[in-house]
Amino acid sequence: MKKGSAVVWTVWIILTILIAGGLVYYYQYTKIPDLQRQIDDLQNQVNQLQEQLNDETAGWETYNLELTDSTFKHPSDWSISRMDPTSSPDQIAGYYINEDGHESDGFVYEYKISKWLEGPDPNEGYVLDKNKRAELLAVMKQIYSDRDLTETSEQALDDFGVEFLTYSGTDRIYVGYVESRDGNSRGLAMINQSGQDIGLTADYTVTLYNQEKDAVLKIYYKLSGKEIDDLRARYEGRTDHDKVNQEVHSAFEELVKNTARGELSFGVQMDTVDKAAKSWSF
Repeated sequence: MKKGSAVVWTVWIILTILIAGGLVYYYQYTKIPDLQRQIDDLQNQVNQLQEQLNDETAGWETYNLELTDSTFKHPSDWSISRMDPTSSPDQIAGYYINEDGHESDGFVYEYKISKWLEGPDPNEGYVLDKNKRAELLAVMKQIYSDRDLTETSEQALDDFGVEFLTYSGTDRIYVGYVESRDGNSRGLAMINQSGQDIGLTADYTVTLYNQEKDAVLKIYYKLSGKEIDDLRARYEGRTDHDKVNQEVHSAFEELVKNTARGELSFGVQMDTVDKAAKSWSF
């Protein structure tokens, strides 16, 4: 090979190496990071979509609870309004669900436990006394620790009524363990069919205790549906109130225990309360 040709080939090889190196550098430090950013963006979008699919409360509204400085989510057809402050506003705050004049679909209550344990104000009325409050909190702490509603804890609930549980715990016909989505608040759900009305008055209550935040959330919702209407109609006009209450309560208890929740007309209402309570966060 002639000397001139060798020089040309050498220059050509050097240029080829430089061009190839430049292309490698360009893709490595320009194109690849751009592709990685696109991949990361797509992954973030996938994660957000997955969270929305997993979030049972997606699209719900968020309500701020003032006393405990916390929030919970509720469906858009729930209108939440604050009750007039109680005689112990540093202990308990209450809210109506769809309040309309003298009626509402339910209630939300938040409790500041350290204050609540100090005992009821003399004007509070139908509430637990100081000793019972400490005993009930001990049961809630046990449920919190066990992350379960054991037979022992369930039996202990028989000694308590009102406030956390709504009327007597012995009138419940369903009870189960519930915890918030973040796992930091734990407690129980129950159907209760007692009350001061004649006939059938059924409600569903979820009560959660957050030990770290010294707080309790209770959501109480009045159940309604075809089965309840049918039972009320069956006993309409009867004047033997005690017997009516006994019979209608027994019939409702049998209905709930022998029917899957998804088959009950008011099962959706129970599911909604569960989701709202589980969304409670700080």
